[in-house]
Amino acid sequence: MPVIDDRLKIERTPKEILCVAVTADGKRVVSGSFDSKINVWDLKTGQILNVLKGHEYSIYCVVPITDNERVISGSFDKTIKVWDSRRGELLQTLQGHRGSVRCLAVTSDGKRIVSGSDDKTIKVWELETGELLRTIVAHLSPVRSLAIMPDDKHVISGSIDKTLKVWDLETGELIQVLEGHSGPIYSISISPNGKLLASGSRDKTIRIWDLEKGDSCKILEESVKAVYTMNVAFSHNEKFIVAAINSTIKIILIE
Repeated sequence: MPVIDDRLKIERTPKEILCVAVTADGKRVVSGSFDSKINVWDLKTGQILNVLKGHEYSIYCVVPITDNERVISGSFDKTIKVWDSRRGELLQTLQGHRGSVRCLAVTSDGKRIVSGSDDKTIKVWELETGELLRTIVAHLSPVRSLAIMPDDKHVISGSIDKTLKVWDLETGELIQVLEGHSGPIYSISISPNGKLLASGSRDKTIRIWDLEKGDSCKILEESVKAVYTMNVAFSHNEKFIVAAINSTIKIILIE
């Protein structure tokens, strides 16, 4: 069982934090807040290194790029912004969504951004140029979660419409639909080997899917009255899942 070190607690946040991510080098934490600001923190000291200002409304998602310099953010203001997190500079703004940008993912080579929105679409962007490569009319309801497969060829989306869909990143073709949840899907995570998918839903369950077979191989039910927030993430060794359900964090071993 992993040891959780809670000696560092960042408690001086000015507004409610809606999203958080750690840079690839493990040295900084990036958080997006209700007040439209992005804070860059030193993970060792808990000090704020930079405050990124430019969005008009709440920040729903932040994703550091593997170069440890740039950060991408999505907002209620319908835009995606690319930042130099060390210098605190806004590098570019990507516009095209008609609804709030709820989720973001970046390919492992750092060349493409994938965004999901309340407008029910997925958009694929060229990072360096900001060019919109394609728009996928993805779901019947808002897209709330995205994850790119390790091969960088496919992306999986989760939606309020209760479905998970697998897409070809190059063509935008729908490859597979995974159905089983009876409530909106809030969060998804792909195992490092690309064989398993974990999904967390408002229906009080976490499902683990076998992506090769296209069905759920394990269903974990939570004994809570209601699910307001749900986030799931695979460990790097693929032996357990970390799940944040409302105000509780659980470690779930995969048998």
